[in-house]
This record gives sequence, C-alpha cells and structure tokens, in this order.
Amino acid sequence: MATPPQTAIDPPTKEVNDKTTASPSASTAEAEKQAPSRQHATPTANAPTTAKSDFKKITLPIGVSLEVPSDFEEMPVETFYLKYPQMDYDASDAYANKPGEKSILIEHNKKPLPSGDFIAYAKRMTASLKDAPQVKIWQQNEKNYGGKRFWQVEFSSQSVDAPIYNWLLCTELNGRPLIFTINCLKSQYGSWNKDVEHMIQSIAIK
Repeated sequence: MATPPQTAIDPPTKEVNDKTTASPSASTAEAEKQAPSRQHATPTANAPTTAKSDFKKITLPIGVSLEVPSDFEEMPVETFYLKYPQMDYDASDAYANKPGEKSILIEHNKKPLPSGDFIAYAKRMTASLKDAPQVKIWQQNEKNYGGKRFWQVEFSSQSVDAPIYNWLLCTELNGRPLIFTINCLKSQYGSWNKDVEHMIQSIAIK
C-alpha cells in the first residue's frame, strides 16, 4: 500500500498507562485465504446525507449506518486479510481509501458477551493486550453517541512500514460485541481527526 509523505503534526501529548493492541501485521499466507461463501450486502452508498459533500452514508445488513469519506470503497478480501489477518471476514465490513492508509473496520462478534456488560468486556480486552509492543494509549473512556454507550480507546501502534494512529470503539448489538476500528498513518492524525470525529458522531444503530 502506498505511503504518502509524512507531516510534522503529532497526536495528543497526554498518555495513559493502559495499552491495547496494534493493528495486526500482514503475512503472505494469510493473504491467500479464500473469501467465505457469504457475500456482504452492498451498502447504501451515496445515499442522501446531511454531511458535507466529501462524505457518503453506508448502511450495513446488521442495522448499522454511518457516514464515511466519499473515496472509501469496500475492502477486497485479499486486502482485508493483509490488513486484518486475525479477523473474521464473514463477520466484518471494512472500507478504505484507494492508497489504503485510511480505513474503518466494523466487526459484529459472533460470540455473545459473557456477562452481558460490554464495558467490562472492552476493559478486559484492553487490559489483556496492554503488553503489545510499540503501542501507546492516548486516551480511553466511556462515550455516548446517538444515545448509545460506547467504550472508546485511542492508541498509536506500528505497522510493517509506518506508525499508525487508531480509534477503537466498542458497544453492544443483540447481546454481542460491536467493534469499530478506524485508523490512519500517525502523520495524518492532525489533518484527519475532524473527519474521524464526523464518522463517529454519525454512527446510528437500530
């Protein structure tokens, strides 16, 4: 994937002690995985929206909609397994720009929440991954978007060839974890932070 020129803009300077995981690194073997038999439904791209013209609305079969940058397209399965080798393609929807340095992953976990409390689940997930190498947590707290509770973590990590900045949001849908992961090159944080905030604020869950 192409790596654009880096800028001098850095992410926030406040750091917390907990850590979570980096975006998984790619492997050639994982990239050769075959697409599952289930095909993802086509999102409602270019649907009417109140956002500015450089966003479009997508609607997923699981009852989730949000606005993403207009140049985002559904990620091909080969690219998906390069970027997310440990993720379940059949339970996920991923979109990215053409160079691939900006993306969003929506995963509706197939396993029910063990305690029914997604906040506890998200905190355990973060705590269990705190020793991941080259990861720095910038903030983590509970948020409310569209009247629904989320646990949100912002962290930087290291991909194969560049530092990455990540936004991870966890909530609950039908008794199972619903996880959003948004990322970009760390050098793009300053220029893309407002777009990410727009995406997050646009999340609607039926």
